[in-house]
Amino acid sequence: MRVLVDGQALQTGAAADAAGSLLHTLGRNRPGWEWALVEAGHLPPVAAQPPANVRRFTFQPPRPVTPFDRRDGRINERYYGDWLSAQHLNALVVLNYFDPEAVVPRFTEPRALVIGVVQDLSALGRMEASWQDAQARQWYCARLRLLLEADTLIVPSPVVERELRELLPELPACIIVSDNLAEAVCEAAAITLPAVPRAAKRIAWVSPLPPTPSGIADYSADLLPSLAKQYDIDLVIDPNQQTVAPDLAARHWTLTAAEAVQRHAVRPYDLFVYQLGNSGYHAYMLDLMRRFRGLVGLHDYFMGGLVASCRSRGLWPTTAGEELEYEGETQFADWQRQGFVNDFVVRQLTAQNRRLLSLADAVVVHSAWSWQRVRRLVDVPVARVPMPMPLPKESDSQETLRRRLGLPIQAFVIASLGHNGHVKRLPSLLRGVADLPVAMRAACQVVLVGPMDANDRTELARFAGDLGLSGQVRATGWVSADDFTAYIRAADVCVQLRYPTFGETSASVLRALAAGTPCIASDQGPMAELPDRVVPKVRSPHDEVADLTALLETLFAHPDRRAALAHGALRYIAEQHAPALATAAYAAAMEQMIARRRERDANWHEATADALLDGILEAGPERERLSMEWAELRDRALQPGECRAGTFVRKAG
Repeated sequence: MRVLVDGQALQTGAAADAAGSLLHTLGRNRPGWEWALVEAGHLPPVAAQPPANVRRFTFQPPRPVTPFDRRDGRINERYYGDWLSAQHLNALVVLNYFDPEAVVPRFTEPRALVIGVVQDLSALGRMEASWQDAQARQWYCARLRLLLEADTLIVPSPVVERELRELLPELPACIIVSDNLAEAVCEAAAITLPAVPRAAKRIAWVSPLPPTPSGIADYSADLLPSLAKQYDIDLVIDPNQQTVAPDLAARHWTLTAAEAVQRHAVRPYDLFVYQLGNSGYHAYMLDLMRRFRGLVGLHDYFMGGLVASCRSRGLWPTTAGEELEYEGETQFADWQRQGFVNDFVVRQLTAQNRRLLSLADAVVVHSAWSWQRVRRLVDVPVARVPMPMPLPKESDSQETLRRRLGLPIQAFVIASLGHNGHVKRLPSLLRGVADLPVAMRAACQVVLVGPMDANDRTELARFAGDLGLSGQVRATGWVSADDFTAYIRAADVCVQLRYPTFGETSASVLRALAAGTPCIASDQGPMAELPDRVVPKVRSPHDEVADLTALLETLFAHPDRRAALAHGALRYIAEQHAPALATAAYAAAMEQMIARRRERDANWHEATADALLDGILEAGPERERLSMEWAELRDRALQPGECRAGTFVRKAG
């Protein structure tokens, strides 16, 4: 059993007498254990000699140590953690967390057991009262968070434990000791020595969440409950999102991106998972993606909308022309600079996704259409995972739903679902209805469920009047998730046209199929992959009106055909999009990514690079020397056979 005692408390004078007495008692209490004292090279050496059976080592911080210096402190703390790991200890005893001159280790796995001794909080209180600047307050908060790295904390009284838990509710187990501190330390090391079952892997899930009006927010809400049975998941949201759905907030920690960075520094996540879509709701993710590579759930192949939103907010590094050149679209870049094409056309015809995909360690898509294209652009794993679609709960009858929603009871209700922009081909939908035989057309009610631009709504109302459909078209605007499902169930058929396609997998189509409502879709992009026996198609864009009219006429006249499509839809969802299937596939992709990250020690590489950059070490001999020395130290930490029983690695610094 090898135990190292951090001796900085003896060097700084903070609780020096108590610490010195503890050191002598430890050696007597467990004479068969191998004890060592580590001193910090930037502090005066310990005056008193340790007991004969306690060996003495020196750690030399690689950067100058000054109180409250968080830049160099980040380097020293992480370097110290790796230096300790290279000693292949069984346990580390830390005697003082709160002295400004102390270097407190910050670990990346593997690490020894950490036993923290908090003898009193007076030093903490004195420093807290004297801090006037933001840098000192940041240091204070960082030191408190480091307490979370301890496996066991030993405190002198219930009062101290209560004060600590008020500061940090997540505090690890505490042992309250008033007399025999040395024996408590030994018992903590011995009790926790046996292997403990590994905790659930920790995931940072970066995504908009309900009530944000986003299909990706709903997607996360559908997938998280089943994944949470296997993983410890924190939710990382846009700081501008004021609230999160209560059921999600009750089950998960909800953090901003800045808070997730701090939490990752103390208790590293096994994986960052980014749910990325083509809207400004995802702009807050970009800085995290640059710092912490992870698994990217790509919901849209075309990303020009997100890129434009980020550029308008100063969050994107290139101009429109420079981005097109990065994409390999040199001709488009020239035309854009000369004003021959506007930004709208550019977004419609170029994917603008290469820079984002370059930040991914792996990519998850939902369709073969996207999978075939993404795998040509990246050298990382690309997995196709079905979109989960739970079957909705039993609800009221169609007649009852129509009464509640204000829809005609006897009408043939045709619904279009989701964001109603130009790609939804709404004029074609209205033309297809207008071309029906007179009696059928008169029986139709078209309901457009989802957000729509005010100008588009006005123009569409005028167009409906020109076609003789005044009073037969309703635009609902954004509705709640419950009302969205109610409109689906109230409809006789859902028409989901889409052209051009941007690589989206339509969650609206899948929700309609899961509700047992027949659907008609465009034979384009990912929707073309839906079996014809489940979803009949129209040939967008040129033949869609004629095809749509023919299909609507058939479904209007043949209720048995609608019933057959409804039965096939429910079977298809159960076989291909059941949440359990999607969860298993997503978990497999996550496990593969976690294994790959561990194999290449990705958490350590990211944390080390972050510490070096935060320390503002410019490229040059000093950074090169420190980087090489640090990498060598890490190699020793990962080689358990290097340190044999009865010896400690003596090299310091």
